[in-house]
Amino acid sequence: GSMMSSFVVPGEVVSTGPEECVAGPGTYGTSSSPKIVASLRGTASVHEKVVYVVGGTALPQLAVGTPVIGRVVRVGRQQATLEIVATPRGVTDLPLRGTLRREDLFPQGVDATLLDLTHFFKGGELLRATVVGVDDYARYGLSTAEPGDGPVLLTRATTRTNEQPGTTGV
Repeated sequence: GSMMSSFVVPGEVVSTGPEECVAGPGTYGTSSSPKIVASLRGTASVHEKVVYVVGGTALPQLAVGTPVIGRVVRVGRQQATLEIVATPRGVTDLPLRGTLRREDLFPQGVDATLLDLTHFFKGGELLRATVVGVDDYARYGLSTAEPGDGPVLLTRATTRTNEQPGTTGV
């Protein structure tokens, strides 16, 4: 789809192809499709086949060390892609993506070179992880090496009557 100039918010698809357009400042492309997505709030424009967003505020930056809850969206042998669904500030309403590499699965000193992540995780699973890096495109490097990190075990029908339902495991 082509466009002139329009107001967009982070996570909004600003171009769905044709594939000759490229992601410029304030946007990012997705490897799985020709979509170009806004990473800034502002005005989206196209100039010489470069899609860009000029304007306001960037995606919320999660600092290194921030604990997050992520849903596994893709698992490969060497890394898993997570959609970050919750941070200490609450549930995220923007599509924040994180990557968990196999060398960040366990604490330092554990040799992970032969691990196959497809044996550890499956799509849709929730993981507690810690942000260990971030790039200019708000893509986060995640680790599950901290104590307490790893699969979030959702318990059903085990809450005692004096507990608020839905508060376990977060």
